[in-house]
Amino acid sequence: MEMCNFRECSTYLNDGCKFYIVDGESCKMYKPLLEGGEVRMRYSSDRFAELFDEFVGEERKLLNIKRSEYTSDGSEDCLQNFKQVGDFLGKEPEEVCMVYIIKHLQSIQRAVDTGEYDFSWWSEDRGVEGLKQRIADIRNYLLLLAAILDEKAGE
Repeated sequence: MEMCNFRECSTYLNDGCKFYIVDGESCKMYKPLLEGGEVRMRYSSDRFAELFDEFVGEERKLLNIKRSEYTSDGSEDCLQNFKQVGDFLGKEPEEVCMVYIIKHLQSIQRAVDTGEYDFSWWSEDRGVEGLKQRIADIRNYLLLLAAILDEKAGE
């Protein structure tokens, strides 16, 4: 957990703990947690709900934008890309989807291991997807994997 500058608000949480202003942000986000005399900030359920909503909204946008990458020639089959790549490589569509997922996981692992990442949707400095978008891409690929498996179960 990261160390933050904070100051107390006069408002209290339901459990009697005080709200804190963290680095100038809203009072609702964090409660302190003392560890070895250091103040550490606890990630609140309100902040998690905000992050969840942000991801769900962006994932929907990304899936709609990238849908054209998965289909061509006006096809209604949103799994067309996985089937065509699978045919080309002699693999099943779900295997192709897993490769895409693993590619993104490897990228995230490298970023976390090195600490060199931009936790945003787009990294302006490097002109590439930020870590948030890579995480959202994995979540979307997992949904596409579910669709592939759903289609196979219905065959």
